[in-house]
Amino acid sequence: MSNVSQVAKESVTEIGRGVYIASLLPSATIVLSLYALIASHLYPWAKPIAQGGARPSTVSPGIASIVHTTTSAGPIGYVLLVLGIAVGAFLLRPFQVSVVQFLEGYWTGALLRGLPAALAIERHRRIWSVNDARRRASAAKAQSSEFEEVAAFAARAAAADRIKRRGIRVVARYPGQSAWILPTLLGNHLRRAETTAGERYGLKTVITYPRLRPHLSDPVDRAIAARLAVIDNSSMYFFIFGFEATVTGPLLARLDGWSLISPMFCALAGLCYRGARVAARAYGLALATAYDLHRFDMLKALHLRLPGNLEEERDANEELSRFLEEDPMSLLPPAAWDAYEHEGSEQSATEARSASQSGAPSGP
Repeated sequence: MSNVSQVAKESVTEIGRGVYIASLLPSATIVLSLYALIASHLYPWAKPIAQGGARPSTVSPGIASIVHTTTSAGPIGYVLLVLGIAVGAFLLRPFQVSVVQFLEGYWTGALLRGLPAALAIERHRRIWSVNDARRRASAAKAQSSEFEEVAAFAARAAAADRIKRRGIRVVARYPGQSAWILPTLLGNHLRRAETTAGERYGLKTVITYPRLRPHLSDPVDRAIAARLAVIDNSSMYFFIFGFEATVTGPLLARLDGWSLISPMFCALAGLCYRGARVAARAYGLALATAYDLHRFDMLKALHLRLPGNLEEERDANEELSRFLEEDPMSLLPPAAWDAYEHEGSEQSATEARSASQSGAPSGP
């Protein structure tokens, strides 16, 4: 079995039922909605379906037209509809990663990478800088002990505290540095998670997480995977509902109850995006938890000495991150690697010395 096939098999095994949610339902939603829109004859330019017989009549647009079109197609129509859903599931699956990357703000192409991306980034940088200043705000002290002055100071202190807490909440949505800000809020949530989880201990998250993941406990690993699955699925459904809002846009010209379909899809797309943002913040917490609990397991697997305090840990981890980030052939190992820490090595050395002194063989 090739490496690509092995990776695909392991991915499907890990996702499990999520494969059907991430692939089948989105494609079914698109195919069935497009079929329903065309068969309903609700578009302003569509003509009603004419029925023959003794008393010729027309089928009213909407559900009646969908039922009439479906029943008229017969078994062949059902087979084609099922095939359309299956083909849609096959074609949409590879685009899921691209959809998530687009919502994160990794825009490609000259049209998006230029002015739109610059304007979006500048907007988020302004929000970040304003709230970064707000979280440092403090009320002016009272000038005297008079009741009016003390009461005014209490009101100013309460207002400053509200502003400060709001600034802290907003800044917590963004990366630690303005240079890392992305065009979208979802991307900034994920960028913050990927630049703070291990960095608190001197470890670069993006570089060291592949070495950390094999040592995660099952609850932490499942929590991270579950939040990533929610982000992927929410992003995919955001794209689908946005597409549905676009294709149903012409129904606004009807000025009747069917005109509410497009705004409804817009609201659903907004809810999906909000859900992806909430999952992204929860993912950041889960990722930070992984480093809080299992970073020493990674160091033990690398046979490195465990640090004695936080300052020593940060210095050693920064050196380790630089070594893992660079080409190992062009960078000397960290100073902490001058001697490895093997589990049980001291006990084995003691037993060997005792055996040599007694004249007994030290091994087979």
